[in-house]
Order: sequence, then C-alpha cells, then structure tokens
Amino acid sequence: MSLTKQKTNFDRMLRAARKQLTSTRRPWRHRTKRTAIKLTNAQKAEKKRIHEGEKDRYQSRLKEVFSKIMDEAQALKEEFGKHDVQWYVSGHTLLLAGCALDRLWAPSP
Repeated sequence: MSLTKQKTNFDRMLRAARKQLTSTRRPWRHRTKRTAIKLTNAQKAEKKRIHEGEKDRYQSRLKEVFSKIMDEAQALKEEFGKHDVQWYVSGHTLLLAGCALDRLWAPSP
C-alpha cells in the first residue's frame, strides 16, 4: 500500500468546501420556476389606476413641451423665414446653434 499524508480536520473541511464550489456547470434547460406573488383583484385595480394616471400625466406633459417647441419653431420661421416650421422642429436648429451632431449622439465612454 502507498503511504498517505495524515490530514487534519481543517484540511478535510477545506477540501470539502473546494469540491462544492468548483463546479462551473450550471443547468440551463431545467431550472426551478420562481414563484411570483399573486396580486388580488383590488391590488391589480389599484396598480392599473396608478399606471393610467401616470400615463395621462406623461402624455399631457409631452403635449406641453411639444407645443413649446412648435412655438419656438414658428418664431424662428417668422424671424428668419428661410425654412418651414417642420425643418426647425426636425433638429436643424442644432446645426444653426453651432452644435456638432457627432458630439451630441456619440456614445458615452
């Protein structure tokens, strides 16, 4: 028989821990399903009401901002008269303002 080293309990625990954590294979096809918290009908209705309120508020705010943009585009058209309102709305005002589009749309590092 071959001679083996005497191992202490600490060495045995380290080896057992290493065996459990070194597996790199993970199941991809059969996974346990997550249990979702089921909402009651009252909770669903409340969530829907909050969502619709936020949606209405968001839409009204977008309309306000768009009307401001349209007003500014109309003012530019009246002041300069070179282009129609849609040209100013479509983003050409950035070029007139001296902003480089590549700096504006470049991905951040």
